[in-house]
Amino acid sequence: MTQYNLTLERQLMADAALTVGYVGSRGHNLPRSIEDVNQVPLSLVTQSADGHYLFPTNPAVRNGGPIPKINPNFSRIAATVWDDSSQYNALIVDLTKRFSHGLFFKTAYTLSRSTDYGSNTFSDNESTNTSGAAYAFIRDLQYGVSDFDVTHRFVLSYSWAIPAPTSMTGAARSLLGGWEVGGIVTAQSGPPFSVTLTNDQARTGDSRTRSTSGGQRPDFNASVAGCSDNATNPNNPYNFIRFECFSFPALGTLGSLGRNTLRGPGLKDVDLSLFKTWAFSQDRRRVQFRIETFNLFNTANFQVPKTKIFDGSGNIIQTSGVLTAPTATPERQIQFALKFGW
Repeated sequence: MTQYNLTLERQLMADAALTVGYVGSRGHNLPRSIEDVNQVPLSLVTQSADGHYLFPTNPAVRNGGPIPKINPNFSRIAATVWDDSSQYNALIVDLTKRFSHGLFFKTAYTLSRSTDYGSNTFSDNESTNTSGAAYAFIRDLQYGVSDFDVTHRFVLSYSWAIPAPTSMTGAARSLLGGWEVGGIVTAQSGPPFSVTLTNDQARTGDSRTRSTSGGQRPDFNASVAGCSDNATNPNNPYNFIRFECFSFPALGTLGSLGRNTLRGPGLKDVDLSLFKTWAFSQDRRRVQFRIETFNLFNTANFQVPKTKIFDGSGNIIQTSGVLTAPTATPERQIQFALKFGW
């Protein structure tokens, strides 16, 4: 792994600072897990004029006969290969500003892109959006953005020690002084994911196709209007995937859709806190009452797991386009606390 970065910092004024940085890395000979390498040998695979990979579909195979695997004596052979490589590039902007009267805020924005040939090093179940290899012996089929890639991420944190009028004394100062409000606002774009098939339509011999991690993918209909970009309906959790952008491949044909070509919904989260501190002048003893709210607006931040959109007969699985729990963040939570310090 090679890592490199360049950072420029500038003090804009006495109480403000700006940081702009570039961060990058390159990885070579990284481990990549393949759940089943006991598939059709590469020597038996051909390629059509339009770029599709074709696998043997003689009458015996068509009628449910054995697929010519590397070793017919085994149903599944798991493997780890060391042919993966990765690349990460990111622009980072950070602004810190301290105002008068106890107000402070800090913002951070990251624009990044991470790519690899597979983000899993142990199994296809390492994350909810990981999908297995479409075919074990052609690495380039798996090239795409990393499972953990997030293009845009913005975080704003702030705090304000609410000043109490200096003219107040006694009970009034004790009641109205010592208040502090703070919070964190987070917004980021959605993670990538793949849509897959429920059967070994290409007849690769992969025993894991029917599992949740099976990696065979459908054809992508680029000629259909509106299907040139992310084939989703971002604001419709009940019909999130645009099924018209995909079609069921012919028998013995590997679908053309790439890995991690779709994007899940973005994430928005607002946390808010309110503190009240009573300080005792005789010593360092303090009592603090805290109210903390997480996901203040009760936003449903859906996550998209690996999704199978066609059954073995080529019929669309309508329920696969509906976003359901678990969500990426919990529902609104409010907690109260009393803290003693001495």
